[in-house]
Amino acid sequence: MLQKKQADFEVEKDVVSTIVQLGMAQYVFTLLNLVVNTKLKDRVIRCIDGRTPGGIHIAPLLEDEWEESVNLAVEFAKKAKAEAITFHLDCGAVKAWLERHKMDTSLENVLKYAEKFAKEVAERLKLTYRLEKISGHAGFHRERAVYYSDVDFDPSTDDRLPTGFFINRKYLLQEHALKELSVALQIATGSHGFGKLFSQEQPFLIIVVAGTEEKQEILREEVQATASIYGKTVRVDGFVMPER
Repeated sequence: MLQKKQADFEVEKDVVSTIVQLGMAQYVFTLLNLVVNTKLKDRVIRCIDGRTPGGIHIAPLLEDEWEESVNLAVEFAKKAKAEAITFHLDCGAVKAWLERHKMDTSLENVLKYAEKFAKEVAERLKLTYRLEKISGHAGFHRERAVYYSDVDFDPSTDDRLPTGFFINRKYLLQEHALKELSVALQIATGSHGFGKLFSQEQPFLIIVVAGTEEKQEILREEVQATASIYGKTVRVDGFVMPER
């Protein structure tokens, strides 16, 4: 397993090295057609998990109280003009909620509660819901970054960008977006992610994306305290992408 994890880590090593060397803004400047390539293809709600790319994203069961989490997802969906909602196998956010409530965290039970949550949100909004197939494997996360974005775009459609979690800061209050950031960092730096393979030379990236330089600076400052917990193994960077 360790050899497999090391091999997967090597896949995006050159991309991360270039970003560390140039900075994210200068790196994306070299990427032709990035805006066109990363345009959203749908407005379906998926988890922030990098294994469920595309559309718009929110972590299920973000709050300790079930009803509060449902209400948060419903309001998010309304703001984001969601078309449908999905759930998936091996959801880290659902597993964390079950752990906090001292409940069964088997794959079967995590999937059961993920579906229950999606169904309830969908029914409140009169939307359809469905199981989303994950890319990759249950129990392992390959994310090298998390996108903390005030702009709608899909980084998964351009393989020149690092694989990452996605946080739609645009539709969330700061406190909720930072909770999602904490979830992403815990997964990435833990045993289900690349964990101790991250270093100052090959850090986990928090990539802040905004429509203006001013907004990007505000959001970069917003995430600093959370990032600082992890020292030099987590790097905050970002770039400006005009809203389309």
